Amino acid sequence: MGLLTPSIPAWHPAPPKMKEAALVAVSKCQELVDGGKGGGLPTVAIGWAVDKAEGEREGKERMATVVGLSNLKEVHQAVGAWREVKDGGFERNERFAREAIRAFEDAGMKDWSWS
Repeated sequence: MGLLTPSIPAWHPAPPKMKEAALVAVSKCQELVDGGKGGGLPTVAIGWAVDKAEGEREGKERMATVVGLSNLKEVHQAVGAWREVKDGGFERNERFAREAIRAFEDAGMKDWSWS
């Protein structure tokens, strides 16, 4: 729905505080985009979700992951994030994931849902 992108749609149902936190998180992951290493926060989020869903590093059960993609570029970025996790390379993006999560924590929006 675009919450994790630099241009959050005006119609997005998230409250203003959540949108502000998302923009802070996007800025924390901008270095990846600027460095040509990926799609920023959306790619970090997919990698984080796949890493957690795989459960291998934490000794937990595996579970399915569902993502919404709207164009071929996003498909390639999602597959790239999945491959990175499967190849054991997500560790280099963990710093970005922690900083993004902290942006939502600081705004009091971590684990909050509008549904």
